[in-house]
Amino acid sequence: MNIDELLVGLESLGLVQSESEEGTTLYRLTPQGLEVLGEQGETPRDIRATAVKAITSVPGRFSGLATIWIEQAREEGLIGMGGIAQSGQLYAQLAEHGNRWTTLT
Repeated sequence: MNIDELLVGLESLGLVQSESEEGTTLYRLTPQGLEVLGEQGETPRDIRATAVKAITSVPGRFSGLATIWIEQAREEGLIGMGGIAQSGQLYAQLAEHGNRWTTLT
């Protein structure tokens, strides 16, 4: 993936917003982007869609979640011993209510 595709992808997820200034395109973090940056902190990690699905899927709506999804959610810190972790709540909120748009690259 090149930097342009990465920036378009981040913008389509509502994490950055592009604006033009004096013939240059600038990308600024959105409030959601700042939340993700704060959550990631000093040790950034991948958050896979399947791990987020494990915490956003309604029990009974699907015929059983793949156990690999649940393991991914645990590995990525979205699920803890007491249930959904604070970071899991953030990514679930973004997945369910975030502003997204389709992009073509």
